[in-house]
Amino acid sequence: MVVRCQFADNATKIALKEWAPAVKALSNGDQTVLLRKGGIKDPTFKTKAPSFVLFPTTFHTDASLLKPEYQSKYQADCEIDPIGQEYLEFDCVAEVTGQFKTTDPKILTALDPLHIYGPDFLEARLRWKPTQPLTVLELRAYKLTKPLVVAAREKFWGCFSWIDLDDDGTREFSSDFPREGKSFKDLVNQGHMTPALDDDRFVEKQRLCREGLSQLKELETL
Repeated sequence: MVVRCQFADNATKIALKEWAPAVKALSNGDQTVLLRKGGIKDPTFKTKAPSFVLFPTTFHTDASLLKPEYQSKYQADCEIDPIGQEYLEFDCVAEVTGQFKTTDPKILTALDPLHIYGPDFLEARLRWKPTQPLTVLELRAYKLTKPLVVAAREKFWGCFSWIDLDDDGTREFSSDFPREGKSFKDLVNQGHMTPALDDDRFVEKQRLCREGLSQLKELETL
């Protein structure tokens, strides 16, 4: 599997909201997939960009929703609540390296080596909007050298998946991040970001992902 190096022009313009422990696990290299359905205000889950900011949100403050071996490591992230903050800092961006849909409940065990979620979290995610398929996003995460700082807006809060950070001129205050014409490889080489996993380790995660997905009876590659 070849590691993609997409152009990162939109990587800091659009944000995907995700439970804070999962965002931190992606940035640490403990996780490489997200399992998503649409929020209350989303008819279905659809990926809006090939690369984006990861926006840590609150979901549940109880770390028991994580695998036991990760509960103490990510307890503090479970307690993050961005609502009420004047400014928000984002230090992780991701590029989509694979996207799949399935209704096969075996997905919960097929991708077990690739995430920190406990069984109760996974069962809840599967039961949410039960007629919808589950979208599997395989992501390569990058830790920003300098976080993006964004003025909080009321429009950020609610049960929807995506946020446009660049629609009113109030996006970021860290002006040294290139906006156009750079690949992820360029940005890594120039010191703007560091991959959560090096190429060899990430390719191995990709292999495990596809090996797990091959066990499913029903799978659509997007």
